[in-house]
Amino acid sequence: MRLSRKQLEAWRSAKRGLLLPIVYIRGFAMLGGEIEETSADPFNGFNIGSTLLRTAWTGETTRHVFESPVLRLTQPPYDYRVAFSDGIRGLDHDTKQDLREWRDALEAEAPPGQAPPTPVLAIYRYYDAASKVFGAGARVGMETYAWGLGRLIADLLEATRAPGVYLAAHSMGGLVARAFLQNPSVLDGSDPGQEDRCDAVAALLKTEPGLRVSQPQWEGARAAVRRLFTYGTPHNGISAQGGFGNAALGPIDALLGLELDNFAHKRMVQYLGDPPEANSLGGRFPVRNVFCLVGTAAADYPAAGGFSRRLVGQLSDGLVEVDNAIVHGPPEPGDPPAAGGSLLAARAYVRRAHSGPYGLVNSEEGFGNLSRFLFGDLRVDGDLLVRQVGLPPGLLAEKARQQAAGRNAAIRASYNFEAGLRIRGERWVLTERSARDGSAIFRRYDELFADAELAPELKATDKLRQDRERHRRIELFSAFLDTGLRTLDGKPETVQGKELRGTLGFALRLRAAVPDYEVDGGFWRTNHYEGSALLDRDLVFLAYEDREVPGGWGLAFGPNTAGDLNAGMRLITDTTQGEPEEVADTAWFRPLPDSVEFWIPVRQGEAPAFRAWLRLTARRWNRN
Repeated sequence: MRLSRKQLEAWRSAKRGLLLPIVYIRGFAMLGGEIEETSADPFNGFNIGSTLLRTAWTGETTRHVFESPVLRLTQPPYDYRVAFSDGIRGLDHDTKQDLREWRDALEAEAPPGQAPPTPVLAIYRYYDAASKVFGAGARVGMETYAWGLGRLIADLLEATRAPGVYLAAHSMGGLVARAFLQNPSVLDGSDPGQEDRCDAVAALLKTEPGLRVSQPQWEGARAAVRRLFTYGTPHNGISAQGGFGNAALGPIDALLGLELDNFAHKRMVQYLGDPPEANSLGGRFPVRNVFCLVGTAAADYPAAGGFSRRLVGQLSDGLVEVDNAIVHGPPEPGDPPAAGGSLLAARAYVRRAHSGPYGLVNSEEGFGNLSRFLFGDLRVDGDLLVRQVGLPPGLLAEKARQQAAGRNAAIRASYNFEAGLRIRGERWVLTERSARDGSAIFRRYDELFADAELAPELKATDKLRQDRERHRRIELFSAFLDTGLRTLDGKPETVQGKELRGTLGFALRLRAAVPDYEVDGGFWRTNHYEGSALLDRDLVFLAYEDREVPGGWGLAFGPNTAGDLNAGMRLITDTTQGEPEEVADTAWFRPLPDSVEFWIPVRQGEAPAFRAWLRLTARRWNRN
């Protein structure tokens, strides 16, 4: 997004309190050579960008260069300065002194009574401890890496006097961050339950006792973490296709000694402080403050000559399965609705591999989600509340014919719900959930409707009835938007005669794929065309700030068609109250204490017919 000088100044002024230190934490290095290569790179790989090949309108191939997250953050409007940790020792003396002097200079220039921003980008070089060059040449364990992260954060807070920090972690780096946030026993490295996992910390403190992290420092460092962003982190471990093989990582690691057991559930719950599940925050860190970027392009992962992607399978980023890259935790007041008492972290699905030239970290999609999560000011959650999914008349006729012949004739069907969210002016997607990449939302007909008449062998049990409304709520996306990056920069747009200023434009593609119907166990071929859809809609939305609207935000929507988009858009002005039981024709909104909900009817076709509500929930973000 290109910003004018005026926009740059306005953005930095508005985000002054959000420009906090960011700690980058790299992922797993399996072999000793990879550890040495990591230690030789000051940025631990976060300086690697990519050149994406695109096709221009002329048909010719064009280049699109993403310079890397580090370089992007050191440029306007962010203007971060880079610092490097001294392995697990935190910041060395000279670096801390440089940051103190820099902070003093910023405070001298700041307006009276106004704290200056503290944009420091710190690279946590935890693998230095395992390097033959900088360390003992032996792996030191996740608890040690977590302790070193606490040491680094404590040093950053002291040197910059920043009120908080952000953590951005790739792959295993996200587990290092979680071990720091969730496991209190790694504080001083002397807990007997950790076996030899903290020997490196104990040895370090014997020679350098001044590095000990006090209890107040530890608690302050944890409390200072405002946000955690993970790129392809195996929050629920790594396993072969379908979950097979996770338990084998421990025995394999016992033979090879490569820390592969860091991704085995048994070992994970140990260094994560014994949460209920490996991918649970266990109430130790607010789930609302976590964002998980999930990769879906397994074919683009080049590691191990393609062996990794073949072992893990297509429904992954080539190393981490799609379903394993998400973390959850108990909800708190003001959080979005939680299913089954546990709330999934905000997440985005992008066609990116775990690493490599088309990897998650060195991508526009990754940086677009990261920057808006850290510095944005509006969160929008989208979900679909399904009310009716019709069955084809021919299918029902086939059922009746087989019943007349004395057969059971039960009907079975399942659906893949797909969604893609794009921002106006950008050439990449915020999130894209598709059946092709294994990230679509899957539902069976009996989960949605528990219709015992159509499927008599699938009795509508009490639990199925209780779960029905949960299954009917299809979570589509959680997106973070930044009003400081608005394309039109305050220029007005007119919708239904009303002038809207400061609009945020985004588009949503919704699709419900036609299922493979079965009647009495046999595939129903009549009128089946592979790739068809019960629902296929592309909608454009304009969100705008309006003090006259309850909740402070208004919304206009319409079809994403060629020509004048605004001509086909409608304002949502009806404030009907109450939960809808039947789909109506009118969109409406409902202001809530901490958010505003927009309800939009979605319907398509007559036979089979699809009926649902699209609910967009907007709440202010980073305005605490």
